[in-house]
Amino acid sequence: MNFLPVTALESAATITRPETTSWTAHIDGQLVGSGDATPRSDGRLFISIDAWHRPVFDQLADAMLADLPGELATLVDDFDQDLLDAWQSAGLNARRRLRQFALSTEPRAGLAQARPAGVELLPLGGADPEFLWRLERELRADAGEGWAQMPFDLLRGPAGDTPPSPSEYAVALTGGEYIGLAQARPVMRSGRLTGRAWLGLVAVKSEWRHRGVATALVQSALAELHAQGVRTASTEVTQPNDAAIGLLEGLGAQQLSDTVELVRHGE
Repeated sequence: MNFLPVTALESAATITRPETTSWTAHIDGQLVGSGDATPRSDGRLFISIDAWHRPVFDQLADAMLADLPGELATLVDDFDQDLLDAWQSAGLNARRRLRQFALSTEPRAGLAQARPAGVELLPLGGADPEFLWRLERELRADAGEGWAQMPFDLLRGPAGDTPPSPSEYAVALTGGEYIGLAQARPVMRSGRLTGRAWLGLVAVKSEWRHRGVATALVQSALAELHAQGVRTASTEVTQPNDAAIGLLEGLGAQQLSDTVELVRHGE
């Protein structure tokens, strides 16, 4: 974002909140900026501002941050230093750098769905809820402090104890033991499929990594999405994560952008 010179403004903007999730800025009756808040399925609230002038941005940011309690987040293109500076001046801090990808769910010629011997794949919705919940907790313990950096949006209750929904997960198991999962969720609009999906958490127990389990899980989930009429899946990877980026590129994913996630932590 390239802000116009401050001299272009002759007076402060009037900030209004026409809806619960939107703000507008007017000067002399003309719209000069707007802000939005979008809730995600993990309970976090992502905010954005569109303004040509830095003072208008600052006024909108002040109003939104005052109106919205708790943790807030926003995404900024990695190269947009002006916008990064504006959000940091408003009180948000950089949490992580992300790389966004898009990949087709269409099965690719020459890319056969394979899995290690003795490993079984359960389709989306096929996992036992209690076993899935147990696996998620084991993966969390295995990741340690790195769990907080994983780009996924599991639905969580206030105490962080809401089990994951089996409908969103493909699972790998061996000998009855769950060893890995891949989250995939079609994007809905007005109760209808949009032809797009979100590929979230992909994780495998440490002793089963580098054996092709993660690739098999993602291929399985994408094939199911394709059968449901979904043609494109989006995902993001916390940098640096060469293994995850290599997996996606091996499946034909196209890089969309590099972004910075900034957050204001709740009181």
